[in-house]
Amino acid sequence: MRAEVSESTTKCFFANQNYRYVDGFVREDRLETCSAPIDDQFEIWRDSIENIAEISLPDLARSNQGFRVDARGYDLGKMAVLNLRTDAFEFRRDADLIRRSGLDHWVLTYRSLGHTFSRCGERNLSVEPKSLWLDSLAYPSEGRIGEGSVISLFIERDHLLPIADQLDRLNHTVLHGITEQIAIQFLISMVRLLPSTPIGDIPIFVETAFIVMKGLADQAGSVNHNPSRPLMAVRLEMVKRYIQENLTSDRLEPDDICLAMKLSRRQLYYLFEQIGGVSAYVRSHRLVAVHAAISDPTETRPIHVLAASFGFQDPALFSRQFKSQFGYSPKDAREGKYFEYLPLAQAPRSIQEWLGQVRDTQEI
Repeated sequence: MRAEVSESTTKCFFANQNYRYVDGFVREDRLETCSAPIDDQFEIWRDSIENIAEISLPDLARSNQGFRVDARGYDLGKMAVLNLRTDAFEFRRDADLIRRSGLDHWVLTYRSLGHTFSRCGERNLSVEPKSLWLDSLAYPSEGRIGEGSVISLFIERDHLLPIADQLDRLNHTVLHGITEQIAIQFLISMVRLLPSTPIGDIPIFVETAFIVMKGLADQAGSVNHNPSRPLMAVRLEMVKRYIQENLTSDRLEPDDICLAMKLSRRQLYYLFEQIGGVSAYVRSHRLVAVHAAISDPTETRPIHVLAASFGFQDPALFSRQFKSQFGYSPKDAREGKYFEYLPLAQAPRSIQEWLGQVRDTQEI
């Protein structure tokens, strides 16, 4: 039976009182267990990542020996970076946990110290120090993380849908080649530079990361060794792709999507139930597309014209919805003050909030 963590010890992924933030710069969120009671240290880590994996100590380890965690996290809006050192632990991520967590990120990881052993479907993974590998949180896996250090880049699957099939074929594999070497140097450089990076420079890191992921995807073979994903997850991704490819269409109402994808309204609503509903998904991605257009220095059309091209006919309502999603106005976006990024007012309260970039906004 689980021991209770002391009331004085935070169970948040990043402790609210333990972060470094200088106005105008990327915030560094931190989680350290060294100051917590020894008996609580492993429990803090287990509670912190319970929506990524169920974890346990190796057979010969005991919680009363303490458990070291030293984490530095950087929220960059479209992606997140984690610089992490931990003691050894075992993990398991099954289909039920994947469904409940809603996390399906790609995780590109460089292990500088220690070893990793894991299994996903037909693939066994053995990671040596100084190696780079790719994992998807959309697939079940289990294994053992050795004591050591890693740098991980998290990117939501939605942001990489055009190359998702290629990346699937690289899932749970150690990567090799010149692109791998570039990716390693990029990850190392990010954790060195991010603590002193102005918010305005975030797009440089994000664009470079996406170029690196595209370069890795180009190396993919033709065979997919992953276990089968649940049918509903596959159907959801098909609908997402259809929506993202038709954001300017005036036929993205639920009934239109049902007709195009041969779904009933009940099936469509069920697919999007865990992520806020289909209408919210359409609106969110249309707002992202408008943001990109507004921020394009070569785009000279007025904001209200660009908004209308993506289905936002009411300028006042569009402005409220835009600010609700991004935390700033369309005018601020056009003036280049922000780049789909606004720091959270406080440290994230959970791993889902950190990875999902959940902002404190209200539905409009």
